[in-house]
Amino acid sequence: MGLFRKEPGLDAVMEPAVIDLVLSALPDPVALVESVVRRGRMQHRVQWATPAFSGLAVVPHPAADIGDLGLGAAGEVICNLLDTGVAGTADSVAAFRDGASVAVRITVHPLGQPEGKQPNGSRRSIVVVRERSEELRAEEHLRLSEEQFRVLAEQAPIGIFRSDVGLRLGYANARCIEILGVGGAGMHGSRWLDTLAPADRARVVTALEGVLEGAEAEVDQVKVERPDGSARWVSIRVAPVLSSHRAGGFVGSVEDVTERRLLEQALSHDATHDRLTGLPNRSLLWEALRDQLDRPEPAVAVLFVDVDDFKFVNDSFGHETGDELLLAVADRLTDAVRPHDLVTRFGGDEFVVVCADVHDAAHAERIARRLIEALAPAFTIAGREVSVSASMGLVLSTEVGLDPETVLRDADTALYQAKASGKARWALFDERVRQGVTTRLAMANALRRAIDHDQLTVHYQPIVDQVTGRAVGVEALSRWYEPEFGQVSPAVFVALAEEMGVIDRLGQWVLWASCRQFATWQSELGDLAPAYLSVNLSARQLATPGLVETVLGVLESTGLAPRRLCLELTESVFMDEIEGAFGQLRDLCSVGVRLAMDDFGTGYSSLSSLRRFPGEFLKIDRSFVAGLRTDPTAPAIVAAVVSLSEALGLTPVAEGVETDDDARLLQALGCRFAQGYLYARPMPGSEATAWLRGSDLRSDLGVRQ
Repeated sequence: MGLFRKEPGLDAVMEPAVIDLVLSALPDPVALVESVVRRGRMQHRVQWATPAFSGLAVVPHPAADIGDLGLGAAGEVICNLLDTGVAGTADSVAAFRDGASVAVRITVHPLGQPEGKQPNGSRRSIVVVRERSEELRAEEHLRLSEEQFRVLAEQAPIGIFRSDVGLRLGYANARCIEILGVGGAGMHGSRWLDTLAPADRARVVTALEGVLEGAEAEVDQVKVERPDGSARWVSIRVAPVLSSHRAGGFVGSVEDVTERRLLEQALSHDATHDRLTGLPNRSLLWEALRDQLDRPEPAVAVLFVDVDDFKFVNDSFGHETGDELLLAVADRLTDAVRPHDLVTRFGGDEFVVVCADVHDAAHAERIARRLIEALAPAFTIAGREVSVSASMGLVLSTEVGLDPETVLRDADTALYQAKASGKARWALFDERVRQGVTTRLAMANALRRAIDHDQLTVHYQPIVDQVTGRAVGVEALSRWYEPEFGQVSPAVFVALAEEMGVIDRLGQWVLWASCRQFATWQSELGDLAPAYLSVNLSARQLATPGLVETVLGVLESTGLAPRRLCLELTESVFMDEIEGAFGQLRDLCSVGVRLAMDDFGTGYSSLSSLRRFPGEFLKIDRSFVAGLRTDPTAPAIVAAVVSLSEALGLTPVAEGVETDDDARLLQALGCRFAQGYLYARPMPGSEATAWLRGSDLRSDLGVRQ
């Protein structure tokens, strides 16, 4: 077994076979050495050794002196340790019997009497020689890892920190110190937590305590209160540093998300506020009105305000003057009501005012009179006096159970009654006004007949590549002229079709008529024909089973390839989470039909919904483009939307481009494709054909028409 001699007395404690088994199993070289003085010289004689020791050196016979075994420097170190007569450890290099030299750690343990002395004056000690090659390699690997960590951490664009134990930081890179705004001394120990706002500090400490138990954590939107008085918002991510499967510390990152937070706040604000006036938009109007109507005893006056002759101002003085006028109107309306009343921009030249705690018609009419009087004095716009008035539809809601849609519809009905009676006046919704619904029913019947007998028309507005000037697409827009009602606004008859439940038939007719026209263009115009046709699709259409079959049937009947058709959907489709919508969209995409998200920015679709959108285009709402002329923050917002669309693999298309400045700025912001009056108004098919024939010439000349 490689044992030269057993210590006397061990056999009385355990069986020799057991002792042999235990000693032979030891992985490190171990020897029992007797140290004794002979002829004035200290000798260290090997009494026994484990089999592993034989790999280190050949012991020729019991009582061989350990200094004579050819161990090299290690032999000298062993003798020096044994000479002291006390326990000790030292590192050295040992020459193995196979000629290899390896790093070792030598440990000496005296046995028996104090300091290992025996009655005859000799000392006995256990000598353990442990190879350290793997340990040193591990230490070197750790050193290199530490060095690499520091190099990477110092170059990282985010803050990196590390704790070796508890909440006390042992390391923080320069970026971390910069974000928290403290000097290096301010990062020592747990003082770094003092930079966190008290309201957020508890969240972070709780998360770190979980990390010390072995979990990972992320704490977002943490406010940092820097010593210089400034504030930043950060996102902190932390993971445990495990030692023997237990967390002894943690490593983490701190990312400055202040700019992202400001952008999100701006986008959130824009989703609920009008970009031009800064007033709440329809979304907040809906919420506020619902809150008032849900009260046990509602008492709310709703005034639907329409600026008279606003189109004349726009046409006469330009859109910039029109925008400034709307800003001034918004200010006067706001100043004319109580601080807790709500003034909102409904759209275009329309505003809605919601006044709470109005219990009778006389009070409501006093408010209407005050608003009209507030708008009576002339406005000074760009050094020019502009006089306008306003018509108002007034609803007093004191009944339980009404909903915002009904109240706004009634206010809209009263508004039309007021405008029919003249300008600068109001109409209170009552039974007399209710009779106006009869007219609406007549219009509904006329619309049904128009759909049945193909009495509607389709106009086309080009979608232009601003670099080449060529039309890459056209958008189909339905139009309706009825002898009794005249030219009916699409906003009116489309909403009416939705209400009547015939929007599917209207949408199918527009799809069929426009696809037929587009197929004709492909045949007659050749390369001058646009690449695709855009047709609007309502949320109700998308929710209708069989939409995919309907679209494919129209494409087959007109001979149009699916790739030539693009269906446009508004954000409401994603906000409402229409059941089955995404499935139908995916089915349409699978056969080659393109998709576009229309009027982006007017709703508040989530990023998760956008990621699921299987389309190709994102159309930036005209309100964002109009804001480029008045709002200094608008370019940043449009740039963010362009970047977002590109990050999601979507092509941005700007709507409502009306000036050369709009076009130049949009191109500078990375938006290549656009549509709007700058290029062409919506045109009947014959005019659109002529326009498309001239697009090649406009491209060569660089002229927009």
